[in-house]
Amino acid sequence: MENNPQKRFPGCPVRRYILLFLLIFAGVSGYGQNIASLDDAIQSVMVYFQGRIAPNTKVLTLNFSSESGSLSDYVIDELTTRIVNDDIFVVVDRSNLAQLQNELHFQLSGDVSDETAVSVGKKLGAQSIILGSIKQLGDIYRLQVRAIEVETARVQGMMNVNVMNDPIIAALTGKTFSGSQSRWLANQAFGNELWKNKRFYAGLRPGFSVHLYNIENSEYRSESVNNGVSFDFSAQFGIQIHPLFALQIEMIGTADSAAISGAVDVADETGNFLYRYETMYVFDSASMIIPVLVKLTLRPDIFSLGLFAGAYFSFPGQVNYSDSYLGKSEKRSASPNPGFVAGASAGIKLGPGSLFMDMRYMSDFSETKVQGSGRTSEIYKRGMAAFGIGYEIGFVNLKK
Repeated sequence: MENNPQKRFPGCPVRRYILLFLLIFAGVSGYGQNIASLDDAIQSVMVYFQGRIAPNTKVLTLNFSSESGSLSDYVIDELTTRIVNDDIFVVVDRSNLAQLQNELHFQLSGDVSDETAVSVGKKLGAQSIILGSIKQLGDIYRLQVRAIEVETARVQGMMNVNVMNDPIIAALTGKTFSGSQSRWLANQAFGNELWKNKRFYAGLRPGFSVHLYNIENSEYRSESVNNGVSFDFSAQFGIQIHPLFALQIEMIGTADSAAISGAVDVADETGNFLYRYETMYVFDSASMIIPVLVKLTLRPDIFSLGLFAGAYFSFPGQVNYSDSYLGKSEKRSASPNPGFVAGASAGIKLGPGSLFMDMRYMSDFSETKVQGSGRTSEIYKRGMAAFGIGYEIGFVNLKK
């Protein structure tokens, strides 16, 4: 028949719209400054530099300028301790720093130039130097950290974190500590920072999907087929293997309803044409789709962004088949079908987790095969444009 919806509205324009939405969605983001406790700020610095400095690099924590020698020493000691405990970098011994201070004329609690840092690193056998400052900025403090590669003097990374005036800073600087103010700042820190640096993430995502059925390579290629819409429900579980990368596995429940309309010619025993009748073949089924995804994750301030791609297996349940002209109805079975998926997500921190939107396109690798009445039929090749809104929460700190 000529009124094939697949020919009038092929999948390509739909895919272009989906791709456009994904690009717009991935490009929209906001950025704000973190407010953290001193210890959490130091931990964020460690997580950041683990993505900027190669493992097993010999690292020296040189100095942090501040208004207080005690505050400088605390930041240096905490960073050094975490480097040792994380067992990713090799810590360079600081025991000879006192002699180098006199030789190169610098103070550990004062500003140190990059040239001086590189000279110290070379003399102590370091490959990377971590240094910075922590200075008061109104009611809060500003922690500035940078890493320098000794051999090339290249800056490997820089990070700024706003730090609350918590009890530790008050004790180290001898200044008064406002409990009510710091409680408010602590709430901001937990809201803006601590929710994101987690090892595992779990979430639920209801939504809907548009199912695009392509029958050009099936036995119904001369007929026409509708596109379907399904309400979906998904559960997802992710493992953050790096602050920027995660592996995610999902379980998606969806439903298919393909109605294929066509005409059937009836002939007698000798092959002479008798009559033609129009009918509709309907294939209804529910499927469980299990994708395994590689996900790029970004979590600036209170926002979360993700780009992902991967493969899935679709496990259909029993297929309800009917022929409207013959009044025939029976149950058939379908084989599992693999496919690929790609998409994007964006969210915002809400409570202990994040509320997010997910947009993706999924496509089966081959036609759906249905078994029944002693034969196997290839029905359609399925594509799905899906949209969902979900809630995700993280647990277990990414780095201790």
